[in-house]
Amino acid sequence: MKKGIIIILAIALLGVGAAYWYVFVNGAKHHDPLKSDQLLQVEAKKLFNDYTQFEDSANKIYNGKVLQVKGMISQIDVQNNRYTISLATDDAMGVVLCEMDTTDNPQYAQLKAQSMIELAGFCNGLNFDVYLDRCKLVK
Repeated sequence: MKKGIIIILAIALLGVGAAYWYVFVNGAKHHDPLKSDQLLQVEAKKLFNDYTQFEDSANKIYNGKVLQVKGMISQIDVQNNRYTISLATDDAMGVVLCEMDTTDNPQYAQLKAQSMIELAGFCNGLNFDVYLDRCKLVK
């Protein structure tokens, strides 16, 4: 009986260790867009226009990739300590919507609308707006 409990505990401990490694060690490599060696640079207006005019080809070029986007801040929203920055486009109805990484929140609090910024994030395609997540400011 004791031998069975020890085996079960050992298996559970290995499972917890494997889960920790997968989430915090292996997964952490993919969370910082600034450390990507395949960063595509694009202006916010061009990115939005590419998606609205040629969505299929824009998906092939941008979707799932790390983008370094430059543009003017049209709006900054904060909900539950999460910053979302909207970059202006030529379309009054659409923006490049950037969900910011929460690790750098003090930097985002200093940003102002109508200022130019450059950020890097993971592109998730078009859903009324072009959506990027896990974004960080480019220094």
